[in-house]
Amino acid sequence: AGFMLNTQQLSAEDLKHAVNEVLQHSIYKENAKKISQSFREAGGYIKAVNEIITFTR
Repeated sequence: AGFMLNTQQLSAEDLKHAVNEVLQHSIYKENAKKISQSFREAGGYIKAVNEIITFTR
């Protein structure tokens, strides 16, 4: 649902290209919606936080 960037060697041109890619292709938005829905169905951020707390104890 996203665009992978190398943050160690990121140039302004790379960032501009990535932003344009995401804005011009609706598949990124569609996939972000799918991921968002799956997170909500799994219990959302509160469930995730509780699971992390439980795991780290």
